[in-house]
Amino acid sequence: IGAVFGVDATGAVFFNTAVPGSSCGDAAAIGKLKSGDVLHSVDGAHVFRAPLNVIAAKLLGPPQSYVTVVFKREDVDVELRLERRTTDMNAAQKAIDSAKE
Repeated sequence: IGAVFGVDATGAVFFNTAVPGSSCGDAAAIGKLKSGDVLHSVDGAHVFRAPLNVIAAKLLGPPQSYVTVVFKREDVDVELRLERRTTDMNAAQKAIDSAKE
């Protein structure tokens, strides 16, 4: 899905930025996904404050398949159906590096 996540002091996983060309990038470009949105579920499974490896296992899948995620923005649920796409690893690394700055 091309998301770069962060983890806050409480263990909540939040959207930081997206890899260009990813479905998260598409969602962010039209304002459906914003930095700071907190991940709550993946395909109906509650993942709030779950370890990143557990979340990654639920998000990963074959290219051109879809995953439904729910983020929380303040008190609003943001549900997105995101396409899993093949990721350009150089673009992914640049997105990760920019998120660290």
